[in-house]
Amino acid sequence: MAHRGLWLVCLMGLVALACTKAETPPTMVADDNPARPTDPPNIILISLDTVRADHLAVYGYEVPNTPSLATFAQQATLWSQAYSTAPWTLPAHASMLTGQYPFAHGAHTFRIERPGRNVSPLDLEVTTMTEVLQQQGYRTGAFVANKHFLSERFQVNQGFDRFKVFKGRDMATSMDVNSAAMAWLEEPSEQPYFLFLNYMDAHRPYRSTERPGLFDFPVSGDSPRILSRLMEPILSRSGEDHTEELHSLRAQYDTAIANLDEDLGDLFAYLAEREDFDDALIIITSDHGEYFGEHDLLEHSKDVYQEALHVPMIVKVPRQQKAQRKEAPVSVAAIPALVMQSLPLALAETVDAALPAIAIDAPVLAENHYSRARDLFNRPWGDRFHRVRRVIYLDGWKYIHGSDGSEELYLLADDPRVQKNLMSSQAERGASMRAMLEEQLTGIREATLGDSPEYSEEELNILDQLGY
Repeated sequence: MAHRGLWLVCLMGLVALACTKAETPPTMVADDNPARPTDPPNIILISLDTVRADHLAVYGYEVPNTPSLATFAQQATLWSQAYSTAPWTLPAHASMLTGQYPFAHGAHTFRIERPGRNVSPLDLEVTTMTEVLQQQGYRTGAFVANKHFLSERFQVNQGFDRFKVFKGRDMATSMDVNSAAMAWLEEPSEQPYFLFLNYMDAHRPYRSTERPGLFDFPVSGDSPRILSRLMEPILSRSGEDHTEELHSLRAQYDTAIANLDEDLGDLFAYLAEREDFDDALIIITSDHGEYFGEHDLLEHSKDVYQEALHVPMIVKVPRQQKAQRKEAPVSVAAIPALVMQSLPLALAETVDAALPAIAIDAPVLAENHYSRARDLFNRPWGDRFHRVRRVIYLDGWKYIHGSDGSEELYLLADDPRVQKNLMSSQAERGASMRAMLEEQLTGIREATLGDSPEYSEEELNILDQLGY
């Protein structure tokens, strides 16, 4: 589409940045966000499903796969240490929309004793940001490529006037999502809007249509085959060498991100043409990342290491013109609080009173309540995932507690890939962080879990396509 060229060349005048061999994080200035708007701004929340921060050039990755995001970041705030609340789709998105951690909103997996479904939907009694904005006069629309765990049956659609889930045999591309969203925006309306977009291009099967100049070797399109073949030996810790196949997977994944980035450029250009871009609040993040053999893991959802939890978060507030960088840790559950900061004061106070969301500077937590049933039973890796794993980030440290009694402690500045567990040498700090984690869990009503929905044959086929 011609939009992307307009976005990169005309809108920002940053051709040099967009065309460098490997984009680097933009130069940031001191915090000088514009004042709150006097009128309710349009709000756009973009979820790049399965995108880990360290595979984005705008976060310093060596593959130049995000020129559109790099351009966007030149007038936005990049959070360098943003974390998901869970390593998979449903609990993370529920956190984005409720401002709560999974143990509070309840949309997560639960323990079962025998094979069966074990995913609880978001309780209808839990208030979402969408519902509150809708009640305050916002037009609300969602266009969702994740056709299972974001489908209506898992109830994250609460408060949306339009909730379009792309079904069908093939995975919807970011172009499909953009087209539907643009058609919705063209419908006549005087209301401000809240638009939620979910893109699946970087999720299995990776959208690896080749991009000239990105790699100096052919990039294949066989990610489902490779992932299915490697799952057992990698998760079983067989010790086999899979370097070549993992290299191919990473190239396909990086290419999928580049394809997605191009379509983001088209979206930004469209918003600029509508004169919606400058005055909108635009939040770009991800629900989780992806493993490529790290910690003997593949894909996502099974554990709480950095590859699955460290996600991008780039936020452009209304009329922001200068790049900023935030080094403090932040959770995707703080998205409702970020939204409130950009609303007129009276509206922000109304939303705040109706939505029990965590603060932006709240302690950052993450968790995984066991794993999905497919990972738990009759697998060669045994009972590896029969546990709850909880995380707290504090003062540059990461602490992990397992319901099986395991504990891990990492100093992220020295060990960003969390390879060296310091619990034995830093026992006092570990105990302090354990206490802090327990304190955060105390006094919060744990959500009542709902029954896992029955799956149709079509939905079972979708789960298989997605690797679930």
